[in-house]
Amino acid sequence: MYKVQDKKEYRQLIASRLNRSPESVNLQLIEIPTASDDIIADLAVAIKSQQHEQTPERPPTVSETQTIFLNST
Repeated sequence: MYKVQDKKEYRQLIASRLNRSPESVNLQLIEIPTASDDIIADLAVAIKSQQHEQTPERPPTVSETQTIFLNST
């Protein structure tokens, strides 16, 4: 997060570049959260393992279905 002092310094810098007084500059800093590489790597591993668990079994082939049907009658 930005500190109050950081905001004041940035506001003064912008005002001086615009040749205006700092009071006439309205500054709103938007902070964008970022993630470290470790968090992203852990998330990728978790997603892969979850996808692997959700992989459905192979459906039976036509010949397997015929064999099952013929054996049941």
